[in-house]
Amino acid sequence: CKPYLAAVKQYKDFLSWRKKFEGLPNHLIINFEDLILRKEETFKKVFDFLGFEFEQHVKDFINKYISDDPVKTYPRKPIETWPYRAFSVSPNKKIGSHKNILTGKEINEVNLLK
Repeated sequence: CKPYLAAVKQYKDFLSWRKKFEGLPNHLIINFEDLILRKEETFKKVFDFLGFEFEQHVKDFINKYISDDPVKTYPRKPIETWPYRAFSVSPNKKIGSHKNILTGKEINEVNLLK
């Protein structure tokens, strides 16, 4: 078995588990990609869900610090901001990049996994 197939199987199992929670009261499911690609819309959804007002200063903070490289703009020393590197996402580099790495045959194997 190819190592990546086990990871894909686990991810598909997670998606199946996640579907059980979609639409349940007091549950909000968001995608990490949405936090980066649709920042304001996604955070507004979170704030609405929590019953908080989505004020302009919050929008300003989100638009300034949630970016392709938030460490560059975060107003603290780099040693204090290293966890924010986890939020560094470049939509042009990450999303869909598997299509450039996997062969057509490997993509078919992934799609056939249950």
